[in-house]
Amino acid sequence: SGALEDDHTTKDPVKKKSAEVAVTKMQPAEEDNTTPNSLTVLFSAPLVWRDKHGEYRPIEMLDFEKEREIICQCFREASRDIDVKFDTATTHRLRTSVTLGCRALHYSGHGHRQFLTFEDGKGGLHWISTEELKNLCGAGSSNEGGTSNGKVEFVFVSACYSRLAGEAFVGAGVGHVVCCQQDLLQDSAALAFTREFYMALAVGRTVKDSFEIGKQAVAASPSVPNSMDEMEKFILLPEDGDHDVKIFDAKPVGNWKQREGGGGKERRSIASMRKSWAQGGNRFNSGGSGRLNTLPSPPEDFLGRETEMYIILNAVLNRRLVCVVGIAGVGRSSIVTALTTYVQERRNTTGIAYIFFVRSAQRFGKGLTYTKRLFKQLVEHGWISSKEGGKEITEEEDMIEIILDVFRKLQSNQRVLIVFDHIDEEQTNDFEFRLFLTQLFSETRFVKVLVTAKREVGLKGGGAGEYVYSLPPLTLRNSVRLFARLCPHVHTGADRRTLVSSLVEDDAQGKLIITDRQINLRTSMIFSLLGDGYPNRILEAAYNMSAEDFRGLFRIGDEERVGGGG
Repeated sequence: SGALEDDHTTKDPVKKKSAEVAVTKMQPAEEDNTTPNSLTVLFSAPLVWRDKHGEYRPIEMLDFEKEREIICQCFREASRDIDVKFDTATTHRLRTSVTLGCRALHYSGHGHRQFLTFEDGKGGLHWISTEELKNLCGAGSSNEGGTSNGKVEFVFVSACYSRLAGEAFVGAGVGHVVCCQQDLLQDSAALAFTREFYMALAVGRTVKDSFEIGKQAVAASPSVPNSMDEMEKFILLPEDGDHDVKIFDAKPVGNWKQREGGGGKERRSIASMRKSWAQGGNRFNSGGSGRLNTLPSPPEDFLGRETEMYIILNAVLNRRLVCVVGIAGVGRSSIVTALTTYVQERRNTTGIAYIFFVRSAQRFGKGLTYTKRLFKQLVEHGWISSKEGGKEITEEEDMIEIILDVFRKLQSNQRVLIVFDHIDEEQTNDFEFRLFLTQLFSETRFVKVLVTAKREVGLKGGGAGEYVYSLPPLTLRNSVRLFARLCPHVHTGADRRTLVSSLVEDDAQGKLIITDRQINLRTSMIFSLLGDGYPNRILEAAYNMSAEDFRGLFRIGDEERVGGGG
């Protein structure tokens, strides 16, 4: 479990927790029905925070997928009729969950001694004080008129230094709160506790019994160092409260399934949308399969791009055409893939309901233009029919008109993001492609486009101004981190940390990229051996480096330091 700490002058995170569901059909969760046997899980993974000088500082991405899978596995094995919903930890989503009658709440995010760390809805960090948390959750919970709306009975604050936040929930009227002492908590301990705690709670054990079961699971876990000490970090508040209470009283089910983000009303909304479009006389295929569009996954070792993702995300939220440019190998496709995954999991805060990822012709759909591949995706996912009058639609002009016809009828809660990945120079100079974009922006209101290319698309006017972001190479620290993840000569986490600390001795140098004038000779030498910060070159260097050359990395700059070089 991660921690963020102050520098006593500003809210300055310096410690972090150690780094997604690819579904693109998304609707606001305000439409969800909350049942008594339900758990709302709020995850907080902001990309950046701003220091006292207004500069963006990256926050290492958290690995929520493991925690998500553990929670789902618990309820899957328990096989009880309990509804589990995952959402983003913003003040709006928290208050909405409470208002809708959320009975049990799980929060997971960075820990802090004085604050709970939420997201601001745009990828930034939102600090929530304990008093703000108490007021936010406690508002309207007086139960006037005999109603129980807004009454949260149980909260699990899965974060370091979370006791003060736990006490704030108690102050807001929550009867049972699991949290951590004002101390660091190991990820392995948090996961071991979570697994057995929720298993016991799901099958109908009391909070008290489930808490003790979770603690003993930590104590007995072979993957938790100093397990007895870690076990004692978990606390149940209020300490003098009666926790001999069940949270869930659910019937067994044959096959438990995690609910999709929008629940039943989401499915009705989609069906209703199809029906209305079909009645509108367009070519929408109301009988389509409607299977969920799966986004490509980011590379397994994707790291170090939090600030860049934040910049691109806010450009996408505020503009209709965003182009990420850079030389081959800098990681344009990787960062956009990671960004779309990040966006899709924040459907309730970004307002983007659908994502279509149209990939490179070099890898997919050879012989098809980008517009034809977009048409093909719309057909595959049940939005339109590939036939008209019993005949296959083959002319690109007809395909474009059908695409525009569908997107013209989008409503404000059905915003679409189209990603055209890896557009080559020939395509960016293609008049027909630019004409399609011009028509798209001129004739629709709720469609955004994100492009990766070697250079800008060059669209002038046409209903959208092009925002161009030039993706830089990785910093020294992130270059070494990526190399350490990839190099076959590095075997353990301790080995990786040793390599990073040995090569990145100066924090200021660690933040620089290869083109910065402030880099010293030692930094320049390391960059030259590790691909100058370009991810594909780092990959090549990692797998091609001999054992002897690897050992030589630790000697880089020794002679320079002895000789007094800078």
